[in-house]
Amino acid sequence: MPKKFTNQYDAAARLTLTELMSVMGLDFYSYCYDYNATNQRTNSSMSTV
Repeated sequence: MPKKFTNQYDAAARLTLTELMSVMGLDFYSYCYDYNATNQRTNSSMSTV
């Protein structure tokens, strides 16, 4: 089954979400990122299906 990556960025062009999805729209996994005021990643979380 073909897969695709989707990335999402905030207004400061920082990566906030990356997902690996099937072409049918089902998530295989996703990573979320949080940043502090100095643009350092402070938290990340992963979810899988």
